[in-house]
Amino acid sequence: NCSISNRLARLHKEKEGMEAIQDLRTRVRLNEDAPSYTSSFLSHDSFQALGIDTRFDIEQFKRDFKLQIISQSHEEILFEMCGIDASIANTFRRILIAEVPTVAIETVLIQNNTGVVQDEVLAHRLGLVPISVDPARLGWKRDQEDESDANTLVFKLNVQCKRRPNIANDAPDTEKFENAHIFSRDLEWVPQGDQAETYTDRPPRPVFGDILLAKLRPPQEIDLVCKAIKGVGKDHAKFSPVATATYRLLPEIRFNEPVTGPAAQALKEACPMSVFDIEDIDGAPTCVTKFPRNCSVCRECIRGAWAEKIAQQQAEHLGTGADPQEIAIKLKKSVNLGRVKNHFIFSIETTGILAPEVLFQQAVDVLIQKLQNVVASLDAQFKPQ
Repeated sequence: NCSISNRLARLHKEKEGMEAIQDLRTRVRLNEDAPSYTSSFLSHDSFQALGIDTRFDIEQFKRDFKLQIISQSHEEILFEMCGIDASIANTFRRILIAEVPTVAIETVLIQNNTGVVQDEVLAHRLGLVPISVDPARLGWKRDQEDESDANTLVFKLNVQCKRRPNIANDAPDTEKFENAHIFSRDLEWVPQGDQAETYTDRPPRPVFGDILLAKLRPPQEIDLVCKAIKGVGKDHAKFSPVATATYRLLPEIRFNEPVTGPAAQALKEACPMSVFDIEDIDGAPTCVTKFPRNCSVCRECIRGAWAEKIAQQQAEHLGTGADPQEIAIKLKKSVNLGRVKNHFIFSIETTGILAPEVLFQQAVDVLIQKLQNVVASLDAQFKPQ
C-alpha cells in the first residue's frame, strides 16, 4: 500500500511538472509589475534534461494550425491564427507593410503651378494618393529602364481657378470660385499604348476622390503630369498597401479560486473593458470571464484595488482578528492573467488599393517565394560537385 501511495504521489508530481512546463511553453504570465515566460522555446533541447523533446513537428503543426475570420469589410479584416510562433506572425506583419507590391505616383512633371502649395510639397502629396489598380497587371520598372505602357501609368492634372459670375461676395468660396479646392478626383488617367484595353474593366483612379491636394484662387492654376510605377513599401511608404497591420496575443483570464458575492461584483466593476460577468453557480453569484478578447491587459484585475476594498469590508464583518491585508492578497491571487503565446488576433486595415483578404494571400505568396529562394540557394551551395 505504501509503494502504491508513493507511486501515485510521484505520478501526481510528474503531472504537475508537465503542466507547469506546458504552461511555461504556451503562456505569458502577467504580474503586477512585469510579464514572465515571454520567450519562445524553439530549440529541440530546451527541456532535454527533463527528457522532453520540443523539436518542430510538421504533422503536429498541421493539426494545431487554425485560422478563423472574426470580422471582414472592404477595408479591414480581423482574424485569429492559432498554432504559430510570434516570429511567423511578425513575418506576415512585416511583409504586409513592406513587401506586397502596389502602384503609386513616382514622378511629377510640373509645367505650371501658380498656387500657394510649393512644387515639391504638391508632388509629395500626389505620391501619397493611393491608386486603385491591380498591381499584377503592371510590370516592374527597373533602374535605367525606359518608361512604357507595360510599366508606367500616366495621370494629368490641369485645372484653373475662376470666379463664377453673379455670385455674391459673401458667398462661400466653393460657390464663389470654380476649382477653388483641388481633389484627388481631378486626376485624369491618360491611357498609353494598349492600356485602354488592358484596364477596360477597372480603369486606374485614386481610391478616394475627396483627398484635398491644394486650394486655389483666381487666376491660379496647376498643370502637371504624373507617372505611376509599381513598388513595395520597403522602397517608400507610399507603396505600402496597408494603413495598419497589427497583431496581439489572445488574453487568458483564469480563476485559481472562485470569486463570489460582493467580491465578484467589485471585480466586474473594476474592469474598464467589461471582460467579466456575474453568473449564478451553485447558488452563489460568481464572477466569470465572458469577453476575454476585450481585455487590453490593463491589469486592474490583478493590481488589487478592488480586492483591498472588499477585504476591508470583509474584515469589518468578521470582526477582531481578521487581517484585511491577508484577505486582499488571497483575493488578488484568485485571478490569473496571461496570454496564449501561439494564438494571435490579427488586424489588417488596407489603404483601399486591394481587399484585405487579398493582401494576406499575397503576403503568404511572398513568404513562400522567400522560402523557395532559401531552399534553392542551399541546394546550389551544397550540391555535390
